[in-house]
Amino acid sequence: MSIRAYSALRAKTAAMRARHLSRTQYEELKSKASVSDAVAYLKYNTVYGTLLEHVSERTVHRGDLERLLDRYLQAEVQKLYCFCNNSQKKVLSYTYVRYEINLLKRILRALYTGGKAEIAYEAEGFFAKKLSIDVAACAQADSARALIGALSGTPYAAVLAPPLSAGADLFVTESALDAYYFRCAWRTALRTLKGKDRQIVEEIFGSEIDMTNLCWIYRQKRYYNMPGELIFTTIIPVLYKIPRDKLIELVNTPDTESFVALARTTRYAPLFDRLEARFIEQNYDRMMERLLEKQMRENPFSIASLIGYLYFLEGELARIVTAVECIRYGVSYEA
Repeated sequence: MSIRAYSALRAKTAAMRARHLSRTQYEELKSKASVSDAVAYLKYNTVYGTLLEHVSERTVHRGDLERLLDRYLQAEVQKLYCFCNNSQKKVLSYTYVRYEINLLKRILRALYTGGKAEIAYEAEGFFAKKLSIDVAACAQADSARALIGALSGTPYAAVLAPPLSAGADLFVTESALDAYYFRCAWRTALRTLKGKDRQIVEEIFGSEIDMTNLCWIYRQKRYYNMPGELIFTTIIPVLYKIPRDKLIELVNTPDTESFVALARTTRYAPLFDRLEARFIEQNYDRMMERLLEKQMRENPFSIASLIGYLYFLEGELARIVTAVECIRYGVSYEA
């Protein structure tokens, strides 16, 4: 890590992030009475004005908005790519894997519910070259067999074939994709980075993996009542601050209450705060945001500036879509 290697990237990410929604702006967006009002607010009061310049807020559909926000993400990643050196570009590559996995999850959800995937995807030039899957072919798949066929020649075929062939439920199938992503991100970052950058990535990705495993165990115990031997098949096989014997003990707890009590003895106790009032995923997001803010504050000239900006950008785009959907259906939402 050096100031020279990160000065331009840090300045760029700081400038890009400063343009995005403040908490006040996001609360204002959520308060709108209609989708048209929400899109108009984004169009005339935020950084997304140029993106929505030629869109009529009165007729825009969810698919249109998702496609535009998707295009915005691609453009932001390309801007960052131009400021990265070779090792930083390798770390950036995990963004393409996550992007592909998010697309595949949407296709899987459509298959599991008997519908057709509506993929608002348009990749041009730079971004299209970074993807390993044929998005159009995958979106046309009308069965698990067809999807695996469309993924032939990519790593995802081997990832999805076992759960799909076994008739596993959607949660287990999506977990297989997430586990693949974390293995890729962890392996790429640790092979590429050294010194302080490596330590930063270990803490960020390691904490993310630990908390993801805890979330999965919690959900499987609370909502599915899955036995320990099946829970183990979904665990991400990377250990950070939860030793293997502790992880085994957590998985083998007899019920949700005993799991939460034991999980509270780990460094991730805040993950289980106020679960009677909010989802565990909301606690997860807050803990990740605090960790990234801390790393970006304490190590401004480091890989944290790149990872942090991408995390906050993707989170903001997802929250915009969620807010608009909640407005559409009259549902309250806390982010």
